[in-house]
Amino acid sequence: KTLIVWKLTRDEANYGVPQKRLYGHSHFISDVVLSSDGNYALSGSWDKTLRLWDLAAGRTTRRFEDHTQDVLSVAFSVDNRQIVS
Repeated sequence: KTLIVWKLTRDEANYGVPQKRLYGHSHFISDVVLSSDGNYALSGSWDKTLRLWDLAAGRTTRRFEDHTQDVLSVAFSVDNRQIVS
């Protein structure tokens, strides 16, 4: 139900530090991908929705609700102008 954005570190005791927690889905998140510019994340969930996240703002910018079943995978096109689920 929650996405966590991690900052990777080189520390042997701690490989990453959570930077942001993104809340919004009401069921398990099945897939998440980053846009090629790193500004957005796209997530798909068993709640039958996709969410487009603005990572700098830490919020959902778009919600897609046309699925009738769980969303199992998501992807951006190479130019970030299309998504597919």
